[in-house]
Amino acid sequence: MTFTKQQFQQRLEEFFERHDPAKVDLSHSIANRYYLHQEKVFFHLTRHYDKGHHPPENFLQFVDQFVHPDRY
Repeated sequence: MTFTKQQFQQRLEEFFERHDPAKVDLSHSIANRYYLHQEKVFFHLTRHYDKGHHPPENFLQFVDQFVHPDRY
């Protein structure tokens, strides 16, 4: 299911509030950059945080490598 950009951003904010409150501010950037790849973003975020990993320093690059693996 694809959400509007605003709904996608809200879902990201809720996700980060639960799993990594320091990253809530990135929700807007992620929603704007990866709006067309919502399922991939949540698949990889969920998998990453379920394993208890700490997010990397450059979080947008971390997300980008899963959405656009051909770039890496």
